[in-house]
Amino acid sequence: MHIRQSVLLGAAAVLILGGGTVFATAATATPNTPVHAAAVRVVAPGVVSSLPKAPARIRLPKTHLPHPRVVRNGAATSDNWSGYADVADSGVTFTRAATEFTVPNVNCAGSALGPDGAYIADWIGIDGWADTTVEQTGIQAWCDSATGPVTYVAWYEMYPLDPVVEGTVSPGDAISVSVRYSGGTYYLDLTDVNTGEYADATATCPAGNTCARRSAEAITEDPGGAVPDGINLADYGWTAYGESSVTAGGTTGNWLAVPKKWTSEAIAMVDPDNGGKVMSAPGPAYASSALWTTFKASS
Repeated sequence: MHIRQSVLLGAAAVLILGGGTVFATAATATPNTPVHAAAVRVVAPGVVSSLPKAPARIRLPKTHLPHPRVVRNGAATSDNWSGYADVADSGVTFTRAATEFTVPNVNCAGSALGPDGAYIADWIGIDGWADTTVEQTGIQAWCDSATGPVTYVAWYEMYPLDPVVEGTVSPGDAISVSVRYSGGTYYLDLTDVNTGEYADATATCPAGNTCARRSAEAITEDPGGAVPDGINLADYGWTAYGESSVTAGGTTGNWLAVPKKWTSEAIAMVDPDNGGKVMSAPGPAYASSALWTTFKASS
């Protein structure tokens, strides 16, 4: 377990895209800026958090692997993931992935609820696109009815193990997340930049599994098996991923492909039960490190 000595707070950033569209992104950390003190507690083995406590007995749906259906010219589709994946070249492995985003303001009334409601998860991770584990941290939000309320939590997951709830977050808060690998250990860190509160997890690859570190992802997900398993995608509007970066083979870069290190793919989420209807679409990588996904349909 690693415990922070201090938490940093930064100024919010705004991403202006072509056509004048404005996306609010998470803040950029400003060194040596103190924030208010918060009680730090152990929420699970290897996990410390100063985030507000989550309601008792929350059980999050697990991540499901994306099973990409089409890959063509850097584009792919998945039943439950949308966003971006970098895939390592032969002999290269990822050691870090990081991004910043704003917790979406979920619209329950605009979400077509499935039998188990409507969910959305935004996260950063290593593995999953090209193998059978995922080491990830981020936020989840969900609606149980068209009138709400919406529940927002921070979590991490060492798939195929169950997700671990670390505390609550609020819509509109800037979130900074990273997953780092060093010496056999994963460090999964999440900071609510607005409040200075955080959750840090330290973990190793789940027993009986091989964490190959062959891919890295910034993903908007319909978790738990998605539409075929009764969980529709919540109307999240959009998620802008700013200051995104990955490290592999000793090279740190933005999300775009780096020759002899990694290739990059943009992923659209589609509903396999509805003729491949697009549910969530990725935008082009703007300024290389700024990415975004946009809600299209719940199912």
